[in-house]
Amino acid sequence: MDTYVGPSVTEDFMKMDAYDESLIMKGISLENLDEYVYTFQEHGDTIVGLTVTGVMSLCQIRGGITSEMIEFQNDSKNMIAIFAATDEYTKVTVHGGAEVKCNEPFAVAKLISKAERNAIKKLLPIGLVKTVVKTYFEDKEKIEKEVLLSSIKDRFQHLNLSRDKLDNYLSSKDQQLKTMTSKQLRKVQSFIVTKNGQDFFKGE
Repeated sequence: MDTYVGPSVTEDFMKMDAYDESLIMKGISLENLDEYVYTFQEHGDTIVGLTVTGVMSLCQIRGGITSEMIEFQNDSKNMIAIFAATDEYTKVTVHGGAEVKCNEPFAVAKLISKAERNAIKKLLPIGLVKTVVKTYFEDKEKIEKEVLLSSIKDRFQHLNLSRDKLDNYLSSKDQQLKTMTSKQLRKVQSFIVTKNGQDFFKGE
């Protein structure tokens, strides 16, 4: 069970927490966001979270968080580790653990990293975690859109299609390439390579 010791959440404390988050975000390199966030599909849902690197980086930038392993178990099949993490500013202490198979490669290293991450991430403000994930996806969306726009432009030139026809078609639907989402751009990209698409946008 997590143990909370410290001041109650007041308006001033919440303002300080928000200020903390803004300072931390300024210290994050957008180039490293791939290392901070993991995503995978499970039963049709997208699972998102912070990697060990993400948690430790945010912890380092924020400062004031300490952790230590308080329990280790090994029964020859599985290993379990439990860490206690403390926020020196708020005096809040939380616990987090992990379990791995003994025969996994680098089992001890993975166990310690995961257990420590699971404890520390409980001290990171929810708003901060959401901001990091939101920035990750916005950055991904921006990069993907740039790649798709470049691909569409190249395909129109290579296939000798009329860009004006595309612009007029989108305009009739109150759309523009630069304001479309990556999902919408992928549909345009796919349509271009079909015979119907090439006939539709064929140049004069």
